[in-house]
Amino acid sequence: MVTGSGEKRFHDQISWLMFLFSIFVIWVHSYNVDLFSGGAQDGVWSLADRIENFVSVGLGQIAVPGFFLQIGRASCRERV
Repeated sequence: MVTGSGEKRFHDQISWLMFLFSIFVIWVHSYNVDLFSGGAQDGVWSLADRIENFVSVGLGQIAVPGFFLQIGRASCRERV
């Protein structure tokens, strides 16, 4: 099947978004700054904990809904 440039761009976007959502899922399930810091609360570990918390609790929570949206978008696009 020959695809147009718009369809190729769509599939490239889906691939990058799925990759990004995969990284978010991994990040959510690997919440482990506390293991490496040894309980230290100094500046570097505090910053690392805040970044990990923001990505895991904030951004990471869009991973599963994002997967569902992308799958739905792709399946609807194939039917049209």
